[in-house]
Amino acid sequence: MSPEANSISSPTPESNGWHRKVRSRFFTWRPSGSGRKRRFGAAGVANVLVTNLLLQLLLWEHSLPAWLCTLTSQLVNGGIGYVLYGKWVFKASGLRQSQPALRYALSQALLWLLNWALISGGHQLALNRNFAALLAVPPLAVMSYLIQKQWIFRS
Repeated sequence: MSPEANSISSPTPESNGWHRKVRSRFFTWRPSGSGRKRRFGAAGVANVLVTNLLLQLLLWEHSLPAWLCTLTSQLVNGGIGYVLYGKWVFKASGLRQSQPALRYALSQALLWLLNWALISGGHQLALNRNFAALLAVPPLAVMSYLIQKQWIFRS
């Protein structure tokens, strides 16, 4: 393979040295989304702290069904998340239009059903509901990021 086929170009003045471009015969990679991932992580931590604390408190009350606990938590998550992720993370415009709002609502419904299923499934496997809810956070966060990036707030 020639040196030109697999090289890292020098930072350009426009990029101020923050972005490098990696080239090979098969792909071109730019780490431009890394800021978005960091913002999603920071916003996600804040949102998860609030909504998971609410979920944990609701799940602690054993008389409340898991579907109601997860629905309540997901509604709060969706309210906070749509503005936080749309404006700050993905810097989307047109958030007041119906298409992104409808897509976000559908994704929240999907994530709610998955969260409920994971908690109920974990409970059926003799896991504490609160612990099962904590185990559900990472896969749901990854799914949420991908859905938002690829389908809801794509630029």
